Amino acid sequence: MTAAVRLGPADHAIAVTWRPVAGATGVRVTRATVTVDPATGGTGRDLGVGAAARVRQQAIDVTSPEPAAPVRSLVIPNLTRHEGDAAVPVTGSGSLGAHRLVVRPVVGGQAQAPVVAVPALDAAGMRPALLTGGSLSGSRLTLPDLPGGRFQVSLCTGGSPEDFTPQTISCGDVRVCAAPGPVGLHVLGPDGAEVFALAGPLTAAVTVDLRAALERYLGAHAAHPTGTVLLRVDGPGDARVSFTATGVVERRVPARLDVTVEGEPADVVLPPPSPGRSPTRTRATVTVTHAGLALHPLSDAVPTAAGVLAGPVVRDTAVLRELPPAALAGLALRRVAVVGRPFTECDLTLDVLGRTATRTALPAATGPARPRVVWFDLGEDVEVDRPVRVSLTATRGTFGWVAAPDPLVRFAVVTAPEGHTVRVGERPVPLTGRETTLAVELGAPPWRVATDQFCTVSLAGTVLEFAP
Repeated sequence: MTAAVRLGPADHAIAVTWRPVAGATGVRVTRATVTVDPATGGTGRDLGVGAAARVRQQAIDVTSPEPAAPVRSLVIPNLTRHEGDAAVPVTGSGSLGAHRLVVRPVVGGQAQAPVVAVPALDAAGMRPALLTGGSLSGSRLTLPDLPGGRFQVSLCTGGSPEDFTPQTISCGDVRVCAAPGPVGLHVLGPDGAEVFALAGPLTAAVTVDLRAALERYLGAHAAHPTGTVLLRVDGPGDARVSFTATGVVERRVPARLDVTVEGEPADVVLPPPSPGRSPTRTRATVTVTHAGLALHPLSDAVPTAAGVLAGPVVRDTAVLRELPPAALAGLALRRVAVVGRPFTECDLTLDVLGRTATRTALPAATGPARPRVVWFDLGEDVEVDRPVRVSLTATRGTFGWVAAPDPLVRFAVVTAPEGHTVRVGERPVPLTGRETTLAVELGAPPWRVATDQFCTVSLAGTVLEFAP
């Protein structure tokens, strides 16, 4: 944001308005600066009359309406020098003849040594030119931005400061024009504390670092990250003001976020409240704890559609699913799942490879939900050394075993984690052992975990970053 503004007399306010995030815990400001570049060109800012018109005087006593502002020029209308009864108009440097306009600061009511003469004193021998920096064009006497606020202007003869002799002059109302930039600069942070102060006229661009002040204040008001930076000057003036603030609103999640994956995609869910908009980035440390199992490719897919699905109804008579003779041969089987819906609360018994496993008190399905995956733990690693036949019995209640066309089963076989990958959001996490920990960057929640490995995925130190 850059704008040309008049600074002073009132404070110039710069609003900092970042969008809120529900549950925000802080902000991180990466850059925050304000640059004040004072106006420097032109003949100056008209302050008004500094000396009333007078007839036949030897010095014009000028008092600036803004004493703190450096004087850029004086407009002296109807300047006339008197030689006896003759009145000679001074209309520019060409009409000065052998005379000089001499400017002296006035301190404590006493005129001091000259600081400017028009024309200046030429260099002589080893001595450089003296009293330089002024010029006269028409009625405007241009000065080198003189500080002080009070001056005497006289028309003199003589070739050195010691020989200057004031002559009698007359003039109209003298107007004072100040250097266009402001005088002094004070930058106040959103908490009202002064961050920066500079005394005297502003003659060059000044850049102030507001990062710490802004981060401290907005971080303490993270729920509504807004504030105001104030620019205050000792004397008014024109400048171009540029302000920039970049960073993020942060939401830190103190709790560890976990999800267990058993052959189907699952989501790591952000706890409430909903932030209300998507983060630009999420930083977290992800830990994948491998269960030593993986879903075998021969496992049947779980239907994604809800509604009516066909298949046998399992009661107290066993329902079988047989695999091809060589299926899973040589592997170690740990868990077996069936896919379906309990029509009533039920108890199920599964037999496979001479092992029996049970699940009790399965609640009845309600509504048109997806079919349920019911896993049975065989209690040990069972080597597959014969054809696999899965037998399912409902010892209490009834269970609808979904078929497509055979009843759907899934198998978890013993697998080492090395060489496999778990995808968390869009981030693949290569597994290096039973427990793999990695610092990652993720997108927006929820974070989908997709893998054929059986594992628990945990996110710790989770920080969501939102654009301001």
